[in-house]
Amino acid sequence: MDIIYCSTLFFRDLAFENEAAIQRICLDASPVIFAEHDYVVEKGEPATCAYFIVQGKVRVESPALTGARALYLKPPSWIGDVCLFIDTLRKNSVTAINVTEMLSLEKSSLAAVCKQYPAVNKMFLAFREKLMNEGLEKLMCPHCKDIGHTEENCPKKKPAVAPRRISGGIPF
Repeated sequence: MDIIYCSTLFFRDLAFENEAAIQRICLDASPVIFAEHDYVVEKGEPATCAYFIVQGKVRVESPALTGARALYLKPPSWIGDVCLFIDTLRKNSVTAINVTEMLSLEKSSLAAVCKQYPAVNKMFLAFREKLMNEGLEKLMCPHCKDIGHTEENCPKKKPAVAPRRISGGIPF
């Protein structure tokens, strides 16, 4: 489970610093199952938790950063991580494309971990300050300039295709 969290920038840095805090966060996460076409979040709602995709696929309507009509995310992607650090409303509606399992991490759970681990609180405050000063650019995928995934798992990146071989074994 911690591999999903460790894909995000804050949690990746935290994993190197404090394994006990990551374990506590994993224990606090709640599994949530969404049926096909269910809303995961709706634009304009208060954002109080982040969702980490374990299985399935979601559609982010009109991602504001790229201007595309939709962005499709699958594991190990996430939505709503900004709300863990900054009070905000949901910027986009997100729906499940098929039956989708996610882990929900409440902002209050992260606050409790920060209270329990002063070093985590220090990292949290520094990360929050960078978000406030630099904006969402810190969280963007360098490939597509959208959020919710790493460059390695960018949904807009074409997978490498192995060369096809003909009967003689020579690629063409």
